[in-house]
Amino acid sequence: MFKRGKSWVSDFILRGRRYQKTWRNLKKSEAQVAEAKWRREILNDLEVIPTPREMRYATDRSLKGQLTRRAKVKPEYTMTLSEVTEWMFDRVWQFNQDSKTPPSRMNTIIRAMGNVNITDFDDDMLAEFRDRVLNKGIDGKRYSAKSYNHFISTLKVCMDTLEKHRRLRLPNKPTFAGTYIKVVAKRIVRFSDDELDRMRQYFQDLANKKLNIRHTEMLEYFIINSNLGLRPAEYYALEVGDIDFVNKSITISRAIKNHSHSMKIGSTKNGVSRTLPIDGLTLETFKGIVERIKILNQTDPADALRLYLETLEGNLKELYHAIALGNFKGYYGTPLERCPITTLHQKYCEELWNAMLIELGFDKKANSKHYTMYGLRHTVASRLAALKGYGTHKLMLFMGHLNALTSEKYVHLNVDDLRDGCNIGIS
Repeated sequence: MFKRGKSWVSDFILRGRRYQKTWRNLKKSEAQVAEAKWRREILNDLEVIPTPREMRYATDRSLKGQLTRRAKVKPEYTMTLSEVTEWMFDRVWQFNQDSKTPPSRMNTIIRAMGNVNITDFDDDMLAEFRDRVLNKGIDGKRYSAKSYNHFISTLKVCMDTLEKHRRLRLPNKPTFAGTYIKVVAKRIVRFSDDELDRMRQYFQDLANKKLNIRHTEMLEYFIINSNLGLRPAEYYALEVGDIDFVNKSITISRAIKNHSHSMKIGSTKNGVSRTLPIDGLTLETFKGIVERIKILNQTDPADALRLYLETLEGNLKELYHAIALGNFKGYYGTPLERCPITTLHQKYCEELWNAMLIELGFDKKANSKHYTMYGLRHTVASRLAALKGYGTHKLMLFMGHLNALTSEKYVHLNVDDLRDGCNIGIS
């Protein structure tokens, strides 16, 4: 047992298997008592099989017989789904990199079926769960086939783990084979040069016509992400301090997280930070954003209405008007480095994006459902992959992936990207 921060941590090997557990808000003596109790529970769960070393040194016949005798395990037949969730979290999930998703899936199953005993979960109940998830909905929400597959995969892992540890006998265990739904992977479109130009012109005209700061921010979003290919959640979490104008670079280390219906700032999707170069139009766009934020940072909302009335028409007048309406709360007096570069959020961006698709006629195309905002990220990855000398490792670092195979899924090459391979034979 050792101390980590303010908590005591148990870390031991028992019967060839490593066990770890954190005891929070406990004194050392209390943690030691809890660890001893936990060890006894583990021994009761495990089937006691002697190791070769134990058999080699067990010369006494009675000791050999004791070692070879298997412990009698008394399976529990009354574990509810919530008890299974707690048991799995203590022994498995808390050590995973993602310790929140599996319990969340089990809680969704509980909301759909009630806190029933897991031994009652049979093929009929699984069919009822499928109908509620896909058709009837849970608390008014229907889930996709992909989410349903995740739910039953988590349930299957729970049942298999309970049986492996001889914690339960499941005579009515469902037959999971054949219950999964085949999901066709959605192929997001890579935008062509003509499509990007039309999209940019649309957002440019929208920003000039209505003089709405939100529309200007959407134009900035489009320009930056068509060059950097950031995840939308990463863009929404960017701050002025992340931009380095001296070295012409930007650091991406945070992202917007949505847990328990509340927005929070956390790490990136895979916890990896990266620094990307910026230049040209992207650099000029960031400079314009920072200049606007300096005005927001120095303008008292109480004086914004007066400045609005005194200023002639233009973007500055619209900016003072937005400050007076309270659209930029939290900027005044905040250190400049901590100010976010945008007030956009996903719902508003999707509304403007869908309006653009309708206006430009992209919604009439056969693959219109694949014209998503995330297509900008796929477009950047495809263009980088087509550059000479831009290897897979560079692409992986630029996109912020941990695996080169993930980056390759973002690449969609066309015939123009393959013309470098012409005339490599006899000419």
